[in-house]
Amino acid sequence: MKKLLALVLGLALAGSALAGDKKKDGADCCAMGADNAAQMKAFYKEVINAHNVEAADKYCAPGFKDHNPDPGFKGDLKGLKANFKAFFAAFPDVKMEVKQIVAEGDLVVARVIMSGTQKGEFAGMPASGKKFKIQGIDMVKLNKDGKATDRWGNFDNAAMFQQLSPKK
Repeated sequence: MKKLLALVLGLALAGSALAGDKKKDGADCCAMGADNAAQMKAFYKEVINAHNVEAADKYCAPGFKDHNPDPGFKGDLKGLKANFKAFFAAFPDVKMEVKQIVAEGDLVVARVIMSGTQKGEFAGMPASGKKFKIQGIDMVKLNKDGKATDRWGNFDNAAMFQQLSPKK
């Protein structure tokens, strides 16, 4: 699931903030980036790894927009939460491992590994008990309150479907 798979949004475990210019209000971009990287890590931990869909409200602004929603889901906060619920039902052990996170100002980019076991129907495929492990990238823009306003993401869905499909 490319959205989560995070944020989506996603938000992420090792942190490196890149120094940038001063923001208009005088806040140091490096410090802002480090705070935002911490928010992204907390999102992955509390929403995705703990499978706490309702906690997304804590991390996403009301007008949140996912620019790459999964097929069949809207790119708003309600759609994100519905997508997470469906994904957690299909993969009850899904986890997100942050391999790298880079933050600059109000943008955070996380390179993650997502893994899980298919225990329920997913994208028309019946539960198979098969495991998957894929890489993904989430880029999230956060507002001054540290809440995600926008998310762009790309996950290796082809590899995921290849790992879950029946072998011939």
